[in-house]
Amino acid sequence: MWVKAQDLVHKFGRQIVVNKLSFHLPSGSRTAIVGGNGSGKSTLLKLLIGALRAHSGNLELGVQSKVFSSEELPFKVSFTGPYVELIEELSLRELVHYHAKFRPFQQNLQPIDVIEIIGLDAAKDKRLQHFSSGMKQRVKLALCLLSESEMVLLDEPVSNLDQNGINWFQKLLQTQLRNRTLVVGSNHISSEIFYCTEHIEMGK
Repeated sequence: MWVKAQDLVHKFGRQIVVNKLSFHLPSGSRTAIVGGNGSGKSTLLKLLIGALRAHSGNLELGVQSKVFSSEELPFKVSFTGPYVELIEELSLRELVHYHAKFRPFQQNLQPIDVIEIIGLDAAKDKRLQHFSSGMKQRVKLALCLLSESEMVLLDEPVSNLDQNGINWFQKLLQTQLRNRTLVVGSNHISSEIFYCTEHIEMGK
């Protein structure tokens, strides 16, 4: 999926968070959106997935000559961030099966395959409310990366992960991204943006 942004502006009240930002992300590109806290990284990601609408400027996402409408976009991108909530009353097994009803997994993966990839098979019948923050982050990253999509957006993906979790995430990204477009929001953390070849600096 490609992305074209021209003079993109978004503000909260009188505070301009994204200020006349223009860029082009080709299909299959791997881009890091980097900057300090409050620089607008998460806001830009939310604009890309359609969760926010720009106050001015133009933003288009598409494949080849097809430009996706706002109604189509949620089914073409996959996204996660620290603020994304899981249904914690469900067990891991229930959540993965529930997710599969709305978003199929790529490469014909079945829920049992996804649970195995997450590496939490022993906890598959445990309610998510009893998971540690690192375990929840693994679940969110796996559901995002393993779902069928044209573009993957990750906001601060190593949040709450220990070194084993970071190693697991990096391997998952390398094996499961394939030819999809990748956008990662990060506070200049090398373990998050290791796979990115282009950078957009926010807050300048």
